[in-house]
Amino acid sequence: MTLSRRVDLQKLDRVLILFDEGINADDLLFPGFDGVPVVGNYAFGGSFFYNETAAYVGVIALALTAVGIGAGIADRSREVVALVAVLVVGGIVAFVGPVANALAHVPALDQVNWLRALMPVCLVIAVLAGIGCDAVARVESRSPVRIWLLASFGAAAVLLGVIWLVARHSGLPSFGTSLAEHVRTISFVWPAAATILGFVVAVVLMWRPGWRVPGAAVLLCGEATLLLVAGAILISSSPNGFPPTRAVSALQRIVGTDRIATSDPTAIDCTLGIEPDANIFYGISELETYHPILPQGLLLVVEPGDEQLGWIGCGR
Repeated sequence: MTLSRRVDLQKLDRVLILFDEGINADDLLFPGFDGVPVVGNYAFGGSFFYNETAAYVGVIALALTAVGIGAGIADRSREVVALVAVLVVGGIVAFVGPVANALAHVPALDQVNWLRALMPVCLVIAVLAGIGCDAVARVESRSPVRIWLLASFGAAAVLLGVIWLVARHSGLPSFGTSLAEHVRTISFVWPAAATILGFVVAVVLMWRPGWRVPGAAVLLCGEATLLLVAGAILISSSPNGFPPTRAVSALQRIVGTDRIATSDPTAIDCTLGIEPDANIFYGISELETYHPILPQGLLLVVEPGDEQLGWIGCGR
């Protein structure tokens, strides 16, 4: 079966609008500073599902990242220097809006969804945090590492305090302001708890350096807990599984056992209203147009009317 339908899209309008102000850097610290756009929660401002889930790493990971950078520089590690370079460049692209906006106008780079710069940024943070955790747990761990750990969580506490005083009431919507303030207030619970935990561990290690391995284990478990708690809301937001809408049911009947895909390699997105991760639950096989993953040349060989492949034309 051949499915032919054309959807008109403005090539980069949605991406450029998103990048005008850049991604909120507070998404690194908070699992839902502006709420979470899922059922049962309240999202506002710059809240965007991908940003908040891809960017969030938590206070403990950021503090251990600082320790990892310090330990790597002290050890003259070229790997750490390279990771820091990737972190700086990726961070500028992801969080400084005008930079990503400018790159989106450069020939050959305008096909890249620069929002995905969050992926290498968070990967590098995870690696550097692992290096920092290893530095804390090492037998030959020096006192500067413990000082860096204490200073990192102390800086995190100061940063949270500044955000509480300055940013908590800024950028709120004109409607539902009291609810938005409540969302902002409760978003500090887990970052504050993680900061307190990390600060206590750092103080204990200053007093009892021999407890460095259990201390590192506590930080690792604390970080895992932060990530699990942040993800729990995504599971609870869909208590009824995946009930299909009428549009989804119609698409199921039309596609059948065929595979649906795009015929335009310049299209940013063409999911027919079904996110690619959910298609399997509806029994719909879709060739998704995620350009950071899908080679552009593969789409160039897909022609309308292909007997083996249904297609969706996403025009500019």
